[in-house]
Amino acid sequence: MKTAPANNDRTLKEEPPDIFKAARDDDLYELRMALEDGQSLRTSQPTTALTPIHVAAMRGSVGFLKLAMEKDAGSSWLQDAQLRTPFDHAASRQDRQSMAYLHNAMYPTANLPIPDEQ
Repeated sequence: MKTAPANNDRTLKEEPPDIFKAARDDDLYELRMALEDGQSLRTSQPTTALTPIHVAAMRGSVGFLKLAMEKDAGSSWLQDAQLRTPFDHAASRQDRQSMAYLHNAMYPTANLPIPDEQ
């Protein structure tokens, strides 16, 4: 999980934030910047219908999923082109931590305990 850089030179030299890159890299700073930039967790890629939440679940980006579910729990229900939810992608990897965050967003009254990071 990445944190904010020590200086603000990042905004002067780099490209605009990319919510999909944040999902891929488990980069919470980039996620926050992307959301401030008006990007959405519900944006989907044209051919696959993958959202940033799907990408994070596929990559095991637990920090991204935790923050994303706090921002937009309903995005956990979105399906990709193969009708798979982010939970399905996390389950295929047997990523219990990601599965717990997604499950708790989908079913808030269930409140599954979050397994410790390994």
